[in-house]
Amino acid sequence: MRVSRVKGPQSAVALVVSRVVAPVVVPVVVPVVVLLLSAGCSPADRELRVGHAVPVGDLGRAMNRVSEGFFDSSAVPRLRIAPWTVVRTNDLGSETGQAERFASDPGVVAVVGHSGSKNTVLAAPIYASAGVPVLVPTATSRLLQDARDDLFLLSPPDDVEGAFLADHAVDSMAGRRVAMLYVADAFGIGIHEGVRDRMAARGATLAGEAAVAGRECTQGESGAMRGITRSLLARSRPDVVIVALSSMQTACALREMLAIDPAVRVLAADAFDPTEINVRQLSDLERAALRYVVLWEPSDDARTQEYVRRVRAETGRDPTPAHALTHDAFMLVAQAIAEGNTSRAAVRDWLHSLGTPAHPPVLGVTGPIAFTGPRGTLLRVRRLPSSHGSP
Repeated sequence: MRVSRVKGPQSAVALVVSRVVAPVVVPVVVPVVVLLLSAGCSPADRELRVGHAVPVGDLGRAMNRVSEGFFDSSAVPRLRIAPWTVVRTNDLGSETGQAERFASDPGVVAVVGHSGSKNTVLAAPIYASAGVPVLVPTATSRLLQDARDDLFLLSPPDDVEGAFLADHAVDSMAGRRVAMLYVADAFGIGIHEGVRDRMAARGATLAGEAAVAGRECTQGESGAMRGITRSLLARSRPDVVIVALSSMQTACALREMLAIDPAVRVLAADAFDPTEINVRQLSDLERAALRYVVLWEPSDDARTQEYVRRVRAETGRDPTPAHALTHDAFMLVAQAIAEGNTSRAAVRDWLHSLGTPAHPPVLGVTGPIAFTGPRGTLLRVRRLPSSHGSP
């Protein structure tokens, strides 16, 4: 979700429409046999790959096994997830190095990743030059929309989330004086710009705003957070504060703000993940004051419940929104290949066709998927339960 302001080249895509399908949502299904379009290869020995441009540990590998378990093992050509293979050194070297490996592998027809906006933007020019479509599960910088011919965002961009946060703070939380605290990187700046622009469109302004450094709020850093929050609350006197911070920073800022004003309420952007902090250490006052954005929660439909069941069986835990979005990205590639799109250009064109008269949206575990506009319907707000279990 974090980005350096770099822009990669774009590649033009001509959308090929072969037939008209009624605009209804279709589920992700993978037929047994697909048409092999590459001359000179027999179906029996053809394997295609989708690169996973994120270095993962045991949990990530287990999640990938779950996704591969949904691929049709009897389909021809067979699809496999190609893992990250470059030794990590630094963002620039390892991200671009892995992108070059995937781009130079003719069997890789698409890539899922990278981990965040910054790394995705770094690698985008390499994929664009090789014609590799990239499905981006969680990166949200609006800069990524400039390369829409090659990048397919499964999460809403920062400006859309920022507008959602502003509307929720005013309409649902009855905020009359809304302030903002954000991390001084492109993720925080992007959310801040979205909030500010939406407030302006509503004929309002932020009561106050402040930026913090990207360092986590450890015991040694809590003094800096205390000073920033005290200053922000003193000059803006907010009833609602929107925060675009990491999980640890959010918990730290929440504690400091409530120590100053126990009536203030906090609305956190999707960078806050309650599984990344010890929620049991939060007081009931802190839990009651906090609301946070999530991009996905399991629905009751059979497809999603089967995915959750397999994840629990494989890992012993529930999938996160990032896991579900990544799974849907893999399944989109599987669906494209199942429908006979076995080249990079064909997969790219198929992805562009979703949600158009040429092809209905595809129903994944995160909901209907099309790339005709931002997926703003994913955004929702949740609250932490009290220490007694009630919401």
